[in-house]
Order: sequence, then structure tokens, then C-alpha cells
Amino acid sequence: MEQVCCVCQKPVGDDAPRLGRRVYCAEHYAKVQHNRGSVWRSSIVTLVALVFFAIFVGLVDKWISWEMAGAALVLAGLILALVPAVIWLIFFYLQDLLEPEPKRNVLGVFFVGGLLASAIGIPVVRNLFRVPDWIGYSWLVNLLGSILIVGFVQEFLKYAAVRYTVYLLPEFDERMDGILYGTAAGLGYATMLNILYVINSGGVNLGIGVIRIVVTAMAQASFAGITGYFLARAKFEDEPAWWLSL
Repeated sequence: MEQVCCVCQKPVGDDAPRLGRRVYCAEHYAKVQHNRGSVWRSSIVTLVALVFFAIFVGLVDKWISWEMAGAALVLAGLILALVPAVIWLIFFYLQDLLEPEPKRNVLGVFFVGGLLASAIGIPVVRNLFRVPDWIGYSWLVNLLGSILIVGFVQEFLKYAAVRYTVYLLPEFDERMDGILYGTAAGLGYATMLNILYVINSGGVNLGIGVIRIVVTAMAQASFAGITGYFLARAKFEDEPAWWLSL
């Protein structure tokens, strides 16, 4: 039986490189193994920039007496909610110039992550499971509820934002792509969480609000990046069905 590369479907010889039971041509094997520096650099620089952004806003709020209320306070909060995503997109774009990834795919996954948060994730957590009503009952309830309900719902939706959009596209041809698209989905999800937090709170105190917004963005992006990495490994290494779930 003729062997073909699992990515491009081109015929390969018996000595073709393998990952698990999957066979690759030389070009795509090199891509799968490629440690793409732009993803790491943009992620690390973004984390550092977010920390300095939070410190800067906190100092400004402390030194300057802001007199904002109503619509002005909500608008300021919405701007803060968008900043983490804007920072990451800027650094991603600058780093990606040498190792380009289709921008429409990255932005698409970002928006899908936000839409899934608004349409499914937040209503399921708040209205179906009514988590805010009981999550603080005890430390054990808090821990289990945060993992088994909030965590599972959020991470599955971020997984879905990647798995059912760009996962099967030819451009998804590296392990590092999983981290990139997972981070984009996580930031989209975090941005929607932060926007709804600002709106439901009628605006936020800049000093306290920026900490919550930055922590939410960093956490959601980091969790989704880890999920994306293992999702990419499952694609290229032909792991058993239980492996990714575990």
C-alpha cells in the first residue's frame, strides 16, 4: 500500500519520518518539529506588557483624582477590557512578519472565542448552573465548581473555537500553531468576559478593575494556549482518543 504524507497527501517512501503512526514528507515533518520563536516571543512580551500596563493604570489612578461616573466610567472600563487583546495582537503582528500566519485565521478564532463566551459559556455558567449563587459556599465547593463546571465549560469552548474552525486547514501545520490559535481563542473569551464585567458593574474602578481585567486575560490565554498545544500534538502525533481528554 502506497504511503502518503498525512498533511499534503503526497507519496513518500518507506523511510519517510513518522510521529506515532503518522507518516510525513520531509517538508511537513520539519514544520511539525519547528519551534516557532515568534509565538513564544509575542506571548512573553505580551505578559510583561500587561503587567506594566496594570502597574501604570494603578499608579495613574492613585496619583490623579478621576471624577468619572455613568457612561464615562463604563467607556473607560470598556477601553481597559480591550487593551490586553490589542497588546497581544500588536506584538503578534510584529513578531509574525518573519514567520507569517494568516491574519484572518487568527482574528477569526479570536472572534469565535468571544462569541462562544457570550452565546454559550456565560449563559451556561450563570443561568443554567447558577454558579454565582453557590460558588462561595465553602472552599471545597469553590474548588470543585471552579474546575468541574466553570473550567470545563470555558476550556471546552476555547477548544471548540480552534478544533471546529482552523484545525483542519492546511495552514495549521505546526505544533506551535496550536498555541497561537489557542491563545487567540482564550483572549477572545477573556475580552468578552471583561466587557460583560464592565457593563454589568456599571463601569469599574480603574485601579481594581485593571487588575481583574489583566488577570482574566492572562489566565484565559494561558489555559487556552496549553489546550491548543496538546490539540496540535494530537493532530500530528496520532495519539489515542483518550489522550487529549486526559
